[in-house]
Amino acid sequence: MTLKDRFNNIVDKVRSPFIKNDTLVITLGDATSKEALSNMDFSTVNRSILIKSDYDPSPYPENANSPDIEDKISDITGTDYRIFTATEWKNAITEATQPKNYYPNWVRIIDMYENAIIDSHINAAVNTLKFRLLSKGFYIVDQDGEKNDDATAIFQSRWFYDFLDIVVDAKMTGFQLLQLGDISPDNDKFEWVKAVNQKHVRPDLGGVVKHEYDSTVAYKFDEEPLLSWYIYIYFDVLGQLNSVLRWYLYKSEVSRFWAEFNESFGVPAVIGKTQVKDPKRKENIIKLLKGFANNKFAVADLEDEFETWDTTNMSSAQIYENLIRLCDEQISKSLLGSTMVLDNGSSKSQSETHENNTSLFIDALARVAGFVVNDQLIPKMRHLGFNIPNGYKFQWDNTERLSLKDKSEMIAKLLPFYSIDEDELSETFGFTFEAKDTLGGDTGLDTALNNLNRHHG
Repeated sequence: MTLKDRFNNIVDKVRSPFIKNDTLVITLGDATSKEALSNMDFSTVNRSILIKSDYDPSPYPENANSPDIEDKISDITGTDYRIFTATEWKNAITEATQPKNYYPNWVRIIDMYENAIIDSHINAAVNTLKFRLLSKGFYIVDQDGEKNDDATAIFQSRWFYDFLDIVVDAKMTGFQLLQLGDISPDNDKFEWVKAVNQKHVRPDLGGVVKHEYDSTVAYKFDEEPLLSWYIYIYFDVLGQLNSVLRWYLYKSEVSRFWAEFNESFGVPAVIGKTQVKDPKRKENIIKLLKGFANNKFAVADLEDEFETWDTTNMSSAQIYENLIRLCDEQISKSLLGSTMVLDNGSSKSQSETHENNTSLFIDALARVAGFVVNDQLIPKMRHLGFNIPNGYKFQWDNTERLSLKDKSEMIAKLLPFYSIDEDELSETFGFTFEAKDTLGGDTGLDTALNNLNRHHG
């Protein structure tokens, strides 16, 4: 599509936020676009045109309320909470990955994801990714790479952390459609952000369907109101959770079997012996056995005998436990790159190796989240009137954080060769350092740091 075609699409389809008082405002990203537009014939456009190359800091004038489509779509099926089979999982994959002309559908696989995320181990693994990502520092930098505090402050609010949370969900499930909420009266933040029901989001059709199994879209990603206020985040057709569904299904089945095993063998079995042949007497024995199992006592004839069969030492339970542990380990490997972040390890060196692997997963997730912020979120925020000039970018703060023990060790090694500012030391360690003259010329600072090092060691 040529630049002129793209422009005509804007004229035909786009309303807010490009239109101000019946004037079509086009913000250009570079000089080449400006030169190309200047050579076009816009005589057929029944609208005033304002071509801009600089950011307009004025707030978005038309409407600061996000158009909500949630009440216009209908969730017919709801979430199917139950234990799925491996065959159903394979069928769900087939439905989601079939060619476009066969109308792929994600309803079944999404049901499985919503069941899987309730699993305690999967939930802990996904939350580990989210919490570590949300705990990372960040800032907005200008064209020169310098941190801009005013622009950074826009993102230091709950809405942005909710945004990153949904980005992780998109990585887990393959895609998400995110709605940017109402803009605050001060035009400095979104009041909220939320994800649209994923069953209605259709990557193959490029939009949102009203009912889960519709073959035509009600709203397109590249048309209003989705164009201005919604962000379509796409990673792949199935998402990371698909890699753990096999192990989740195994674990669900094994847990059910283990519960049945405990119900059958968790309580010592009661065996009744009798020499009587009378059916009525035998029926009484059965009643006595049921009463004994529930009440731990029974009244019997002298000819009758009762024994208990102790099953508490049976090793069969270990089969279930070991298989569940295997499933959890495979889930951790897929989502976190390690098994010892959530579970106990056998040695410190092994746990450090596993921790490093998980850190790589977090860094990769942070990188792709940064792409979403810079390539999709910030451009929409500019058009909605946020004070984020062209050229400003989101950047993670990857500064390595040292513990007080590490800092004290480092400073103690530097003291014999360098002077250390006492004010910076006081700010770092939280208490006042005061130089003290000694006969040996020692200021006392190195001694204090050595004592501090021993205290934190």
